[in-house]
Amino acid sequence: MSPLAQGAPLATIAFHARRCFWLLLPLALWTGSAALGGPGERPATPPGGEEPIAQLIEQLGHPEYYTRQQAQKELSRLGFEAFDALSAAATHDDLEIAARARYLLRLMQVEWTHDDDPPHVKTLLENYGWLQPEDRRERIEQMARLSDAAGAAALCRMVRFEQSSDLSKLAATELIAEYASGKSPAADVSRTIREALRESRRPGAQWLLAWAEHGRDHETLTEHFARFIDEEQAWLERQGASANTDALAALLRFQVAWLERLDRRAPAIDAMRRLIALEDGEVEDLKKLFAWLIAHRAWPLVDELVARFEAQITTTPMLLYLLAEAQAEQGETDAAEQTAEQALALRQGASRGWLNERRLLALELWRRRR
Repeated sequence: MSPLAQGAPLATIAFHARRCFWLLLPLALWTGSAALGGPGERPATPPGGEEPIAQLIEQLGHPEYYTRQQAQKELSRLGFEAFDALSAAATHDDLEIAARARYLLRLMQVEWTHDDDPPHVKTLLENYGWLQPEDRRERIEQMARLSDAAGAAALCRMVRFEQSSDLSKLAATELIAEYASGKSPAADVSRTIREALRESRRPGAQWLLAWAEHGRDHETLTEHFARFIDEEQAWLERQGASANTDALAALLRFQVAWLERLDRRAPAIDAMRRLIALEDGEVEDLKKLFAWLIAHRAWPLVDELVARFEAQITTTPMLLYLLAEAQAEQGETDAAEQTAEQALALRQGASRGWLNERRLLALELWRRRR
C-alpha cells in the first residue's frame, strides 16, 4: 500500500518522491559528468582531495536527493577508479544504492580489445560488450583454452571489468583451471596477473593474485584459498538459493589438487565432500562430478554421491556406466557387469530418437575407453 493510501504525512510522501525521482530524470541532465574513458584513463584529482569512494557509495542512498545526486555525479567523474566499489554495491541491501551503482556501471564503456592483443584474441573479443551472458561465458571459456596462455591478459581484463560478478569469477577460475593438477602458473602469466590486477579488490582478482604470488608454495596457497572458499560460501549464503555456485565448486577443485600434491588426503576428502554438498541433482553436473571423483579415486565419496542421488543415477544410463566404472576400478567385477547391464537396459530418449541417443552414449563411453 502506498504512503498516500495509508494517509501518511506529506513529509513522508515527499521523501519517497525524492528517493525515486532520479529514475525519471531524462538522461539529458547527465552532461559531461557521465562520460567515461577506457580502463586506464583516470580523471585528474581536483585540489583539496576526494571524499573516500566508500563514503560516496553510501551517500547514493542518502535521504536527501541533492546529496544522492552529488555522490552519483562524483562517482561518475571518478570513472574506473570507482569500478570495484560500484561492482560490490550493485548487490547492496539498500535498493537505491544498488540501482544507482548498476546505472553508473552501465555508463562505463570498457575497451575490451587492446592493440597488442593477438589476432585470435581480438576475434574472441569482437563485440564482447554487446553479447548476452551465455555468449560471454562461451567466449571466456574459449579464451582460457588458447594455447600458450595467449588469452591470459584478456581474461584478467574480464576479471577486472566484467560487470557480472559470476563472469568475473569465471574468467579467474578458467585461467587457473588450465593448469592441471594444481601446477603453478608460468612466469609470464604471473607477471601479467600482477600488472593487470594489482589494484583490484574483486574476488576473482584476489584469487589470481594469490595464485600468481604463491603458486609454487602450495602450503601458503591452500591457506589463502581456504579463506577464499569460506568467503565465497558466506557470500552465496547471503545471496540465497538462486546464487551461482560454479565459482565455489572451482575453488574447491583447485584446493583438492593442491592438498593432494601436499599429500594431505584427509583435508582433500573434506573439500571433496563440500563439493558434493553443492550438487543439486542436475544430470550433466553429476556426470562431471562423478568422473572427477573417479579420477581422484575417492571411492567413499562415490558411495555418498550414489546414496544421495540414487534416483537420478538409476534412471540415467551414463551415470550408471560411471558407477560401473567406479566398481570395476575397485575390483568389483561382478557388480560392475550387473550395473552395466542395468544401464544397457534403459531406453534412451523419445521413441523416435532413442537410436541416436544410444549412439551419443556409445561415443561418450568410447571417450572414457569403456
